[in-house]
Amino acid sequence: MSASSSSDCYLCGARNDPDASYCERCNGQLLRIPVEEQPEELLSIDSIVDDISEPPGIEIDAPVSKPRPRARKGSLQDQRLSDALGLSEGTTSVDPDLVDTVVTSIPRATPSADIPLLGTRAGAVPQSSLSSSEFGKRTYVLLGLLLIATAWLGYSTLTGKDSTPDSIAFTGTTAPPSSTTTTTEKPERVWKANEVEGRYSFALVRLDLVRCPVGEDDEPEIVETTGVNLTTNNVVFNALPMPNADMAIIKNRTGARRLAIIERLNDGVSIASTMTPTSRNLGIDPSVEPGTSAFFVAYDPTTNVVTTTTERQALPVQIEVGSNGEALAVVLDLQTVSTAELSGIDSRVETKPDYEVPKKPSDCEIADSLQIVGAPQTFDSSPSTEETDE
Repeated sequence: MSASSSSDCYLCGARNDPDASYCERCNGQLLRIPVEEQPEELLSIDSIVDDISEPPGIEIDAPVSKPRPRARKGSLQDQRLSDALGLSEGTTSVDPDLVDTVVTSIPRATPSADIPLLGTRAGAVPQSSLSSSEFGKRTYVLLGLLLIATAWLGYSTLTGKDSTPDSIAFTGTTAPPSSTTTTTEKPERVWKANEVEGRYSFALVRLDLVRCPVGEDDEPEIVETTGVNLTTNNVVFNALPMPNADMAIIKNRTGARRLAIIERLNDGVSIASTMTPTSRNLGIDPSVEPGTSAFFVAYDPTTNVVTTTTERQALPVQIEVGSNGEALAVVLDLQTVSTAELSGIDSRVETKPDYEVPKKPSDCEIADSLQIVGAPQTFDSSPSTEETDE
């Protein structure tokens, strides 16, 4: 084997520097095999043959050609390992100028704990730095503190005394048990003006009272008035502008419209019942006791503006509200109707069973196809004293 093969890696076959200890490709440890130096006086056969002069008259045979190296068996790694250990037979170098090295002994490494295994390197961090002695001391200290705290807590719990007496016999007097219980009721919250307006402003609506035409060429008569959404399907309004109206069109402050048929309760007050429900109503609760009047929510149909004041205003429709937010009465021009009288009104509207509606019906034809289910409760409404004095 040539001298240069001592730096070849026996694992991957990479060529390394002669003074390298590990392979630059696979990081494996390189084996160092001692190579005997060739004596200077040893000459090759070819140099001796060249120096001999040919005597005249004597023919010298041509030099015999050297045999070609035979193919080796086994994998490439096995061959390199055999070459590194000098175990291959009949190994000849291709270069005739170099002499093969004869391996007379196999180097053996002495066992040592500091030398890593073959093909590995020592770790970057020595294992001696990972000492567990300090960790153990800290653990023992924490366990000791925890044990002391537990013992102190248990001792304080066992030796502690309750400051409350076991009985009240030391007072020397006995009192009979009380037969009455005292309960403190939470006072009802007083509403503010903006809260009242936000609750009842959308209950105020406008109505177009319509008198349907008698002949085909006649036009319907329409008069505008104002009202209040009493329940989900009923609107109380002032019918004095058109007492003989056939139907009504309810318009809220945002412009939505609903068709309704009219029921007359007494002079000046009527109910318009519709099939389309709405949640923006007074929401009268008969179980609530009426309180003192505190606010008046008034609606001006000309400007479509709602105002809330503490005194009655000079507007056609108003809602009288108590200090705790309950609706007390509805004011329609000169008439004031209490919510207690209006609480029994709950009329329903449905379509007549045998009525045929035209393909393109008018509002009057639609109103003619509706009927009221359940008659409303009658009441006696009278002008308020304050407005009569005025």
